[in-house]
Amino acid sequence: TIDGATNIDFMDESFESKISELDKDRTVFVFCQMGGRSEKAMAKMNEMGFREVYNLIGGYSGWSSK
Repeated sequence: TIDGATNIDFMDESFESKISELDKDRTVFVFCQMGGRSEKAMAKMNEMGFREVYNLIGGYSGWSSK
């Protein structure tokens, strides 16, 4: 995973309850392995009223710490 990231599994039945505990006014970056699940997570978070959510395009596979 990316250093400092908090892992909340989109496929887990408790996903919505876990993200509802987050501060909706803070900027959130989401990612998964390839980008598909994180795109869905971002959409759900936007529906739930999160103000600023960004998806890591290409997922963790496309991320580089350079």
